[in-house]
Amino acid sequence: PISKFKHPSDNVTDEDKENVESKKRVLSSDSETGLEEVDSKKSKVEPSSEAENEKREADENLEKEEAAKEESTESVEYTDILPPSPQDVRESIKQKFLVSMPEDFYQFYEFCKGLNSENPSAALDTAGLKLCGPYDVLSGRIGKDKPRSAALYLRHYRYYYDPPEFQTVITTTDTKEDSPLFHMGYFRDSPQEAPVFVAANSAREGGKIVPMADNLFGAVYQHLAKRMEASDPFTRTRLAGLQEKVKLYANRLIINGADNEFSLEAKTPGMKQRDRKKVS
Repeated sequence: PISKFKHPSDNVTDEDKENVESKKRVLSSDSETGLEEVDSKKSKVEPSSEAENEKREADENLEKEEAAKEESTESVEYTDILPPSPQDVRESIKQKFLVSMPEDFYQFYEFCKGLNSENPSAALDTAGLKLCGPYDVLSGRIGKDKPRSAALYLRHYRYYYDPPEFQTVITTTDTKEDSPLFHMGYFRDSPQEAPVFVAANSAREGGKIVPMADNLFGAVYQHLAKRMEASDPFTRTRLAGLQEKVKLYANRLIINGADNEFSLEAKTPGMKQRDRKKVS
């Protein structure tokens, strides 16, 4: 099946364990506190209805599933565990993904923090997008209890058709079974060099990689423009508002004399020059 790879799900949380334990307790009229743990096989409490009997059976099945899930997670052993993460977050990302992220990667995260300080990864939810991949390291979304496997990090949010040159950093929030699995990311000609452009792919529709712009601001700006062409008036208004915020932030960086200027054009001079060097 066409899908993406992510780190394994979290282990059973304390809340989950508490919920499981609560299912092992039944109300007893003979108990002074009203709560008493009872072995279901030895309990003399008769089910008052067929519905209660079905619920009890469902609870028992849930306990078995949780136990099997926990046993499965604990049984996995990784032989490619990374050393402790560097204190510098940029070096930490490079340790895990083996490439240095360009400046627009970090500036775009600051932009998203301005839109949603509590959860920057969800700042683009209006457009049905979210930050992912290396952004999960930057935002601390990959828990410390996760296995520090080098292979897991390199496959984190890698879709079926993504070539080694492509690194996903933004993906769709559409989780429906027929989702086109749209995602955007950096495309590099060499892992030692900066990305040559930001591209997009819809894994459900095949392996075509479409250049969007030479940075994330431009890529998201162009994506929103394309979305607006096929949207209803209400959705178009929401997308236009987000697009304007992207434009204002990129222009403000130029006005404030930032070292890097982020073009919103779909085809920059650098991208055109690269096209001329390609061999058909």
